[in-house]
Amino acid sequence: MSDGLTERYKARLAEWPTPIDELITDALIANRASLAIPMLGRVLGSLSATEGIDETTRLQLLSDAIAFQLMATFKQPHCWGNTYFGPWAELQDNDGKVITNPPRECLTAEVVETWRARVGVVTHPVGVARYADGAWDIAPLAGTRRLVGDARAAIDAYLTEGDWNRDSFDWGRRLDRAFRLAKSIKDESRTAQARAKYIQAACYSPVGAEENRVLLSAVDTLLEENTLPDSEVISLAEALQKAYNRVASTRDAYRARDYAERLIRLHRMSNDRDAELAIVRQTGSLYEQVASRASGMQQASLMRNAHGLYAAAGLREDAQRAKRGLEEGNRRSRAEMGVISQEYKISVADLEAHANETTAGGVEVARRRLAVAFLPALTELQDALKQIANNAPIQSMMPMEIIDSDTGNVHHVPAAQEDPDRRMAHVYRMYFAHHDGHYMRSAIDRFVIRYELRPEQLASFGEACGLFPLARRGLRARAFAAYLVGDAATFVHLIVPQFEHALRLLVDALGTSTSTSRDNANWRQLTLSTILNKQSDSYKVLLKSAGEDMCFYLRLVLTEDVGWNARDRTCHGLIDDAGFGTVLADRLFHVFLLLTLYDLRVGKVQKARSPER
Repeated sequence: MSDGLTERYKARLAEWPTPIDELITDALIANRASLAIPMLGRVLGSLSATEGIDETTRLQLLSDAIAFQLMATFKQPHCWGNTYFGPWAELQDNDGKVITNPPRECLTAEVVETWRARVGVVTHPVGVARYADGAWDIAPLAGTRRLVGDARAAIDAYLTEGDWNRDSFDWGRRLDRAFRLAKSIKDESRTAQARAKYIQAACYSPVGAEENRVLLSAVDTLLEENTLPDSEVISLAEALQKAYNRVASTRDAYRARDYAERLIRLHRMSNDRDAELAIVRQTGSLYEQVASRASGMQQASLMRNAHGLYAAAGLREDAQRAKRGLEEGNRRSRAEMGVISQEYKISVADLEAHANETTAGGVEVARRRLAVAFLPALTELQDALKQIANNAPIQSMMPMEIIDSDTGNVHHVPAAQEDPDRRMAHVYRMYFAHHDGHYMRSAIDRFVIRYELRPEQLASFGEACGLFPLARRGLRARAFAAYLVGDAATFVHLIVPQFEHALRLLVDALGTSTSTSRDNANWRQLTLSTILNKQSDSYKVLLKSAGEDMCFYLRLVLTEDVGWNARDRTCHGLIDDAGFGTVLADRLFHVFLLLTLYDLRVGKVQKARSPER
């Protein structure tokens, strides 16, 4: 199709830019706008390469091509920065240089001026919106100033229905852009006009349509304001309820959830508790019905959603019932899943050489080196995450539900772009931890045997740093006595609370409060989960003092549910006999060695060189 258009319009280049409107119309006849626009970019790029045309026309055609080659990013990050439009392709060469299409260097002030000139010539709303919005958005990138007239022209074009297809997703995208653009330039009249058209589109329900694809985006955009007029809440709630009923009738619990979540927010905004509980119970019931006929893993995922829905609404009995269903799904999942194993061999000579080098130089040197040797480097994990994304891009963009091999609980692992930190925790456990664990076990054994370490001596290691008080040496000695004879369950139960106390001492020494109160009358100490919460003040001071690698590892071992989560699993009874093995015990022994690197006198970790592995 693009080749046919190219040949047809080659004969009209002498009239350029007059034929642009007809070219846009022809492209839209063949495709909806989201597909027609990149087609126009290809056609215009091909026309610019036509032999025999003058240089002025060629440069104008290139400018036209660039306008239609830009891709609306919809808040997704890209290498050009915070612009609405970005390149449709972004690659790196072997030297790490970013290459884009269209090339970044083509975005010049001259190109922007050509687009502005086109706004006065082109009449088709698709063309006007492209040229005007491109000029407004790209102007700072091109080193020229923005003109508010460009934004106004783009808004008016987006709001003009004209030849745009009302039933397509493009309708919602252009209305969303018009609304946000009008708000950004503080044009009250155009904002009101865009808002009214957006709500009208959201509530539009053509006969026979399965769903209105504009509705969800409109509700999300408008709910960013936190408060809406009652009339808008009523209109949007009615449209959402109709769409919800259509989807729920197909027993599609996940799509129904999309509408239910927004309905609940609208009902809460209008303080309609009865309507909120009605949609919560209806959706929860749908989850439970679908879960009753699903596989174990699907049941666990569905019932976890139902539990979260009931709990957030304060429906305690329903939440408890959903939790029982979740636990049943976990048990079924373990029975249904096949085991995928991969064999790898490690040379005994390599293990011994590594253990000898790691533990050489005396007790103190070996203690510090052993701690640092097994501390994951975030830069290496980030590189691994990028490599996985390159090798399996679709997999990296998809969230996962994983089953904890020890507890049977199902955990959600977001897509790499959504939460890279949590994804890295999963990557470490999947791709690094088992291999590292063999070296760690060998090195710890050699450390203990080489220096004939006893429980009391191990317990004393942390006293000099100030995090492990002398008054608690007896508890630590009992913990290490259990560790040395392979009693992992006793060791874990005794040592984890010592870490919680040690980190409270550390946070307090760094100048942050370690207690909290809801009423300024009853105070309680911060728990380990709170201290290591990435949003907490305590974690932020730890991050500055101990660094990203150590803080990530502390969360990975102690509180991250896709990691070992030793604190919650131990304190809340989420682990059975099989979970208390040498793997968890060795990780906690390593955490202890890491914390002994801290010196409250200097407020930072004292590191030692680690051998290459």
